[in-house]
Amino acid sequence: MQYRKYEFSNPQEWNTLKNTLELDSNKYPINCSIVEYGNLILIHGNADSEGNLLTPHTYSNKYAVDILWAEDTIPSTFTQYEVWPRPASCRYMFLGMGGLYQEGYDKRNQ
Repeated sequence: MQYRKYEFSNPQEWNTLKNTLELDSNKYPINCSIVEYGNLILIHGNADSEGNLLTPHTYSNKYAVDILWAEDTIPSTFTQYEVWPRPASCRYMFLGMGGLYQEGYDKRNQ
């Protein structure tokens, strides 16, 4: 099992690649679990005590996706979209899979 984070220029770029995955009869990927986060918040905005927006959120211009691969082999078409943020800075992660991501991060950054 492998945990990878990806960033795409836009949702269409991601959907094109997602459509290359083999699906089961219910249209779910066979060899992975996917979480699409979309454009992540980079800087949280703030509001006054009455809830009026003072500063809007600042969003990433990239479309973020996490994939938990069931197999050791990841399709090579995904490699160019991999990103490796420091585990401590990851606000978005598969529940309970932080250790698996940390393991991959450590191998990559040895």
